[in-house]
Amino acid sequence: GNYVQNAWEGDYYLKSGGYMAKKEWIYDKNYGAYYYLTPDGYYARNTWVGNYYLKSNGKMAKSEWIYDKNYSSYYYLTSEGSYARNTWVGDYYLKSNGKMAKGEWIYDNNYSSYYYLTSEGSYARNTWVGDYYLKSNGKMAVSERTPDGYQVDGSGKWISSEGTHTASSSQATSLGISLYNVNDAMTYIDIALPSTPSSSYQVAYDFALVDANTGSVSTQTQFTVTYNPSLRVFQTRHFFSATPDGSYRFVIKGKGQDGKVYDGQSVVFRVKNHRFVG
Repeated sequence: GNYVQNAWEGDYYLKSGGYMAKKEWIYDKNYGAYYYLTPDGYYARNTWVGNYYLKSNGKMAKSEWIYDKNYSSYYYLTSEGSYARNTWVGDYYLKSNGKMAKGEWIYDNNYSSYYYLTSEGSYARNTWVGDYYLKSNGKMAVSERTPDGYQVDGSGKWISSEGTHTASSSQATSLGISLYNVNDAMTYIDIALPSTPSSSYQVAYDFALVDANTGSVSTQTQFTVTYNPSLRVFQTRHFFSATPDGSYRFVIKGKGQDGKVYDGQSVVFRVKNHRFVG
């Protein structure tokens, strides 16, 4: 009788002449897909053959994501079938081994920038990761000031000791920090940092006033902001001597609501003539 050719017999594929395909790729136009036949003649499934992936139905994956539980990773198969590498697919990055980046930094030579891929794989944006800031386009900020007012250096790291940075009086207002002039010789500062009881305030705020010209700490400068449960704020009032032509830098030490740990040298505000500068 006639033999079967160019067709499937169960898990096997019979080529022209009726020969069973083994250790080779075939294209089945009826299914519009490539298949790989193993040395035993079965179609491969849920496995890699070189740079290509065969799905549970044996079809070669194309233009789609797959998850390989053996490697515990997502991969993206391109339109011609090979796995994508060193490239972006939407908000996700495929590394040199084809694995989707997750919970890690990558450097993209094409964009000359570092990116951080979150635990679910999309690139982080408008946020801090440690001492580094990711902008709205996902690029790590370098040698610039972030939208929330922090300076980062040429490596992208937050500069915790800026030295001469001056924050504006409007920023003081937004933080609940007010400066009052009692007379030409005395000034006091009110601080009320809005908050709710939170573990983010494990460390209290310590403040000091430092002479902007000499860098020396002025008298009676160390004071701590403590939590007032009835008002639900951290607050203090501190008096200090300040001549009309005095210039002071206002520095902070402790753990802020934003989670950053200040080292006691970070300049937050400068005070001159009993007023915040700016």
